[in-house]
Amino acid sequence: INISLYFMNQKGFTAFGYGHMSFDERMKFYMNNGVKFLIIDSILIKQDYLKPYLKSKIGAYQNICIFDLKSDIN
Repeated sequence: INISLYFMNQKGFTAFGYGHMSFDERMKFYMNNGVKFLIIDSILIKQDYLKPYLKSKIGAYQNICIFDLKSDIN
């Protein structure tokens, strides 16, 4: 389920197992548990629910974008 995190040698969360929470509830939970970065497919950048978390892009590789979540979230 978290094979992408394993391959990147990173600890973290995916959406699996958190379907009962809204996206904002999940992000709050993740950030309260030490998550510092959001790694997403670039096709998702246009999704309105992600916009508050996409303020500080720190990198990209092919179709993957990385955002710093330590920046201010409104």
